[in-house]
Amino acid sequence: MASTEQQESKSENTLCSPEAWGALWKQNITPWHEAGGNRLLWKHFGKIMSENFSERKPEDLKVFVPLCGKAKDMYLFYQMGFTVVGVEFSPEAISEFFKDNGIATSAADGTSFTMSSDGKLIIGQGDIYSFTSDKLPFPKYDIIWDRGSFEAINKEDREKYVQQMVDLFAPDGTYLIYTNDYNDSEYSGPPMRFNMADMQSYFGAQMSVEPRETEDLLAPESPEKKMWNNFGLTRMTGNMYMMKIGYLLAGLLLAMASTEQQGTKPKYSLRSPEAWRALWTKNVTPWHEEGGNELLWKHFGKIMSENFSERKPEDLKVFVPLCGKAKDMYLFYKMGFTVVGVEFSSEAISEFFKDNEIATSEADGTSFTTSSDEKLIIGQGDIYSFTSDKLPFPKYDIIWDRGSFEAINKEDREKYVQQMVDLFAPDGTYLIYTNDYNDSEYSGPPMRFNMADMQSYFGAMSVEAVETEDLLAPDSSKNEMWIKAGLTRMTGTMYIMKTK
Repeated sequence: MASTEQQESKSENTLCSPEAWGALWKQNITPWHEAGGNRLLWKHFGKIMSENFSERKPEDLKVFVPLCGKAKDMYLFYQMGFTVVGVEFSPEAISEFFKDNGIATSAADGTSFTMSSDGKLIIGQGDIYSFTSDKLPFPKYDIIWDRGSFEAINKEDREKYVQQMVDLFAPDGTYLIYTNDYNDSEYSGPPMRFNMADMQSYFGAQMSVEPRETEDLLAPESPEKKMWNNFGLTRMTGNMYMMKIGYLLAGLLLAMASTEQQGTKPKYSLRSPEAWRALWTKNVTPWHEEGGNELLWKHFGKIMSENFSERKPEDLKVFVPLCGKAKDMYLFYKMGFTVVGVEFSSEAISEFFKDNEIATSEADGTSFTTSSDEKLIIGQGDIYSFTSDKLPFPKYDIIWDRGSFEAINKEDREKYVQQMVDLFAPDGTYLIYTNDYNDSEYSGPPMRFNMADMQSYFGAMSVEAVETEDLLAPDSSKNEMWIKAGLTRMTGTMYIMKTK
């Protein structure tokens, strides 16, 4: 590699290409290899197993090790009884792994896999991106151990890599990753450097990220101290993180997995309208509030007297975006309001009218289902298709937003806010309920928003917090769900917003 670099400019793409790593293996230049396995992994692994797999045995669990090299960790997993699958570009590394550990092998003719004679340890040789879930021995893995893989990936490929790992990750699985961090001014990698903020940036949209331990690789007792000192580094740490898919997203993935088992693999992302519909189809709806939203009805009488003292419910129109089968719509309707909702899931709309025993009439050729008295109307489809000229009324006196804004993808939030502003009557009242929690413990959905976030997105309106409730309190009906998700803080806040 050194002679090659003298002939052409040194770049991250060159250093991190599969061919470059393969060249190092051929020359036996592998300073990253840990002959005894990863210290932090095995220091914490017993506790991680008891926390996450207390009722399951290693024999029932599958481990995936991307860009595995000849990692001793694979051998240790295998000896404990796990089924282990690795992927590696270098055939030399794979050959050395089985030889060094004295494992008899059998190679399936015409495939890129080498496996142990008992079929419990399998390594595929080739480009990691060619090993999609349908090209691996198993489509999902309970544990992913990522040491030296993500931090060797080219920057432009990182999002693709993360998505591939998510696709291989069992909904209730545990992703363990070890990364390095150092001063950019002293070194440029590899390995590439990642801190907590970087991990949340790349993985936080779909997983919770929890740091387990940081070790100082320049400490006197560190075996790596001499190597990193030779590079002139004054700071080099190794950091082990544990990541898990968000509790509600796990439900989504389970629903998706069930669909795939029936032979129809869905083509949607985790937060697309189709994904939410999959949850409704599978009756995975932990966000649904059977009795309506407690904070809304606790404060609604006062809100009405302060904002609509001279107007009756019969004169007011309520809009409920991404309404699902919210009981709040029914309560608004029974009070005399005209209510319009929008929902992507036809199942949710059908269940709403059925559960509340409301007779309906459906206008031919439209996407709306309407109560017989035409005072309650729900449109089915993509929320962004329901602009003011496509809804039964162009403006609404009250918008009730619970579970809608906080389910919107980040890149769509400004568009969503503008749509709500367009539908909002000048003298109207926008009521919204959002959640807030620690980013390090959970990544949603629902997405988290605090007062600063609300003011940032809805800056054209005044934003007033009406009340915040502790959803982990003993008397909260939702505390079990969020405690199960591993949260130590989860609040629900209702805001009232008005045009300035």
